[in-house]
Amino acid sequence: MYESMEYIPKRVLTIGFPSLHTTMGTLPDSVMQDIVNILQLPPEDTECILRSNDHPKIWLKVKTMEYPANGFQDLAFLILDGFENGDQPPSKFVVFFDNTKESECTAKFLQG
Repeated sequence: MYESMEYIPKRVLTIGFPSLHTTMGTLPDSVMQDIVNILQLPPEDTECILRSNDHPKIWLKVKTMEYPANGFQDLAFLILDGFENGDQPPSKFVVFFDNTKESECTAKFLQG
């Protein structure tokens, strides 16, 4: 997926952007090195800042699936029954997906 970034350097680096910021949920060292190489980032001007998500207010929840994987019913617990616009919003949460299409379909499902 990130291989399409090979077209960025000519535009970004010739325009002279002072900085390029990216954020990633998980990023193995090998992928980071690929990104640096593809973008042709000069080592002397490149700084990688890594932050841990180990935080007392962040935790993981794992649940056994009860419904088919091609549906979204297993995520219904995130939104309270009877929730309507104007109600107090649910607690903040993050769900990770493999692709954009699936995340968009899930968002529509959760929005009712």
